[in-house]
Amino acid sequence: MPKAFVQNGRYKLDQWIVFPGSTDDDYIKQYIELVLTMSWSFFVNANRK
Repeated sequence: MPKAFVQNGRYKLDQWIVFPGSTDDDYIKQYIELVLTMSWSFFVNANRK
C-alpha cells in the first residue's frame, strides 16, 4: 500500500512495488488507477483538516 506523509510542510506519497514478469498490462493499469484514486482521496481529505 502507498505511504502518505508530510515532509517539509508538503504532502508526499511513496509507493514501491515489483510486479512478477507474468503480470499483464491490464492488472498494472488497474493497480495504478487504484493507487492514484487512494492518493487523491488522501490529499483531498488531508486538506480539509
